[in-house]
Amino acid sequence: MIGMSRAEIMGKTPRELFPESAAELIERRDRQLLERKQQLEAIVDTVDNPVKGRRTIAVRRLQIGGPERKSHLFVSMVEDRTDQTDVAAPTEAAE
Repeated sequence: MIGMSRAEIMGKTPRELFPESAAELIERRDRQLLERKQQLEAIVDTVDNPVKGRRTIAVRRLQIGGPERKSHLFVSMVEDRTDQTDVAAPTEAAE
């Protein structure tokens, strides 16, 4: 999805991997998840990927909290929908 190897992204923050606007969006979504504990519906966003360019992604996330919410693990499932968006756009314009 990111276009980088696991070794290149391990241990890095969104600010080290993405342009500022994309990193801020990821951090905002993290804060939203902390408040809600779970996110059942996919959230669709457009982000600037440092390797693949502008992408439309759908993200489903789950928060796994430790005792008294002191530690957290976020599990994110990211679906790249860029091609679906590109295919849909000409059809909508034709109508």
